[in-house]
Amino acid sequence: MRTKLDEARERRKSIGEKNNSFVECPPEHVDAVKKAVNSITEFLSTTHGPVELTLPPTNGFIRKLIYQEVWKRYSNDDLRIETKNGIMVVKRPATVEEKAEEEKKKLEDEESELDEAIGFSNVIRLISHSRKLVVGHNMLLDLCHVLHRFCEPLPDSYREFKELLHTVFPYILDTKFMCSIRPLNEAVPSSVLSHLLATVSQQPFQLLEVEPEGEHAYTTLEEKEHEAGFDAYITGTIAIALSNHLAKSKKVKSAMKLPSATSPHLGSVINRLYLMKVIDCYIDLEKDDPEQNRDAVFHVTFPEEWKLSDLTSMFSPYGGVYVSWIDSRTAYCSLHDKAQAVNVMKQLVPSAPAGVTVATYYAVHNLGTASPVKRRSGGEENGNRPKRKHSLSQESSLKRPSVDPIPEESEDSEKDTQTKDHPRKKRKVSKSPTDDTRRKLFEENLDW
Repeated sequence: MRTKLDEARERRKSIGEKNNSFVECPPEHVDAVKKAVNSITEFLSTTHGPVELTLPPTNGFIRKLIYQEVWKRYSNDDLRIETKNGIMVVKRPATVEEKAEEEKKKLEDEESELDEAIGFSNVIRLISHSRKLVVGHNMLLDLCHVLHRFCEPLPDSYREFKELLHTVFPYILDTKFMCSIRPLNEAVPSSVLSHLLATVSQQPFQLLEVEPEGEHAYTTLEEKEHEAGFDAYITGTIAIALSNHLAKSKKVKSAMKLPSATSPHLGSVINRLYLMKVIDCYIDLEKDDPEQNRDAVFHVTFPEEWKLSDLTSMFSPYGGVYVSWIDSRTAYCSLHDKAQAVNVMKQLVPSAPAGVTVATYYAVHNLGTASPVKRRSGGEENGNRPKRKHSLSQESSLKRPSVDPIPEESEDSEKDTQTKDHPRKKRKVSKSPTDDTRRKLFEENLDW
């Protein structure tokens, strides 16, 4: 945007210079152009009278014709012409001091307009360049909006999205994800933000004492949930408490330190984002996302009039299911008791009710009948989960409109049976983007 403004200023300086880019005036516009030029000539022929002349409104093409005719006869020393909201305004020649003052004011106005157009993206740019740890709670959607509004439109490719996000914010800490894996998930009964604040305010956690300053300061004694500033404040406070508790559990001396990108005890949680309603996966910004075993996931088609109760009733002999709707006739059903997957394949798959088909996840995706993921010794019961390269063609799960929305609190009820506890190898900090790469991400919209 700065480059475009500089180019516009250069074009403005060149106005009035002789050139060969004149356009021949069409016959139907000759009278309008001649009338405007005559009005200007008459205006300049008198030394007294109004200081400026406003011409009748015209379109851009006619204004160009008038400009070129005027500059054939006059120079910048004879008059000044400005266009305001599509209307040409002719002014008498100014003194040197007046010209300097007018140019100074114009530059100031342009700079002010530029700053206003860039707006809050300046703040995002500073955060990005600082390479500081960015902390949030269940923050995926927030990050998507920040990228789209202040950096550039979101990419169509999931892999490109991860690269863009990691370039803009090299270090991210999601407190929701922190609470979904061991050892914090054992000490946190609910990861809902307000519940989490109550949890870290008690033992074995220790809440950092913050002295509020100013009229608009926040404290943890106030309840201002869903007020942006308050939610940000308690998210930061919670992150500090979780970080220091994690440091103690790993026998790292913390002394109530603020978490940072280089904190060794945060290596397993930095740059991992919680996925709402996806109970066994997450987004890893530094490497491919982990692949999960889908032996207990079944693709089901059914009559359109079926509801959630019909699906849960069909699977009730096998311990119940978690239903993820695709559309009004299809859904993924994930068994709570994974050991029942064999019985479903033997009994329900070959003999589903009329109008219903039940197939394994792998069969629907043409991956065979068994999981391609090799189990480690000890299985998932020990928290060991193998990893995979992320599939960019994974279908998104859309909730059926007839089912009431599930509030955030509900995902905590799933935690007793399934967690996001994925041990990871020593984290490798990815190569940081160059300043040129980061600078390109903040090229503003030129339509300001």
